[in-house]
Amino acid sequence: MSSLRPDIYTLTTIRKLSASSVRTHASSTQSSGRGGLAGREGGGRTTVIVENTYKTEPDVKFPVRKVQGIIKDVLESRLGEERYRPEDSNGLAMELAETIKTRVKALQVPRYKLVCFVHLGTGKKSEVQLSSQCIWNPDTDIYADFTFTNHHMFAVGIVWGIYYE
Repeated sequence: MSSLRPDIYTLTTIRKLSASSVRTHASSTQSSGRGGLAGREGGGRTTVIVENTYKTEPDVKFPVRKVQGIIKDVLESRLGEERYRPEDSNGLAMELAETIKTRVKALQVPRYKLVCFVHLGTGKKSEVQLSSQCIWNPDTDIYADFTFTNHHMFAVGIVWGIYYE
């Protein structure tokens, strides 16, 4: 891209760069027919100024209830009457977290980064306390969680939705 002069950017390229402030020149509407690059001999130049597109609030809120339903469905359908086995718990937790993350991504909530966490433990009257910390905007960032238990084990699934400005 550095070999191209700023005066031959296409409007498509400028739109892709619209997240930052760009000042460049683009030829008018004539195209050379190769990759959309505009020819120089067809007319005057137009100055295109693209402004920042920072959005501090989401257009669509993170669907907490739907995500809780996904976590619940994945944990209950996969674990059912599963017994806790320490040697298998790492792979199982990673599999569950990946499945939850994939299903939440399918909701296509724009501008949210997802962090998915699954913790498994034995159900033998054990007590576990989990804690997490991060820089958080309470107006836009949110989480959904669900705790599954049976007679042999427990599982905690959490999905954090962090709004990306």
